[in-house]
Amino acid sequence: MIVKTLLWLLPIWALYSTHVSAETAVMAWPKKLSSVTQHDEETLLSHKKLARLARLVWESNNQVDYSRVFSKDYINHQIPSIVGKPLTESRQEWQSLVNHFHQSFSNVKEEILLQIAESEFVVTQWQTTGTQTGEYLGFSATGKRVSWSGIQIDKFEQGQIVESWVVWDMYSLFSQLGFIPALGNN
Repeated sequence: MIVKTLLWLLPIWALYSTHVSAETAVMAWPKKLSSVTQHDEETLLSHKKLARLARLVWESNNQVDYSRVFSKDYINHQIPSIVGKPLTESRQEWQSLVNHFHQSFSNVKEEILLQIAESEFVVTQWQTTGTQTGEYLGFSATGKRVSWSGIQIDKFEQGQIVESWVVWDMYSLFSQLGFIPALGNN
């Protein structure tokens, strides 16, 4: 029940934190939750482990085997995407995004703050820390060490992640890098 509540509250948080329209946020969200499937504790722990591996792809020098963690038909929904609007990508498109990120940031570490597993879903609250050492979205490297956080909801089928919904604090990242002014600064 907790996961279902979070699935429906997450778009509201996305609206608040990213200032996207309600229509845009809702279009990127699932129209209907799948039927609830009961899973044993071992399966839920396995799902949580794979959800942690899904976050580790962002770390520098990771050795995550994408085909083990993500189904070939994997879909990733980002609210917002790095370009500032909701984005839905295939596994191949998403891997390209991750590779671009690794060209822009080094010394990246992921910290899992909280995980909740229920039925076929795992909710992970995370924090990423890294140094911008390459061009990112047209901005030159700043050399700044930055941290930002987010929430990822992963859906599992047959032992792999088939779909993810991610909401992250783009404002915090962009203000730390100096791309946009921080609140309260003139």
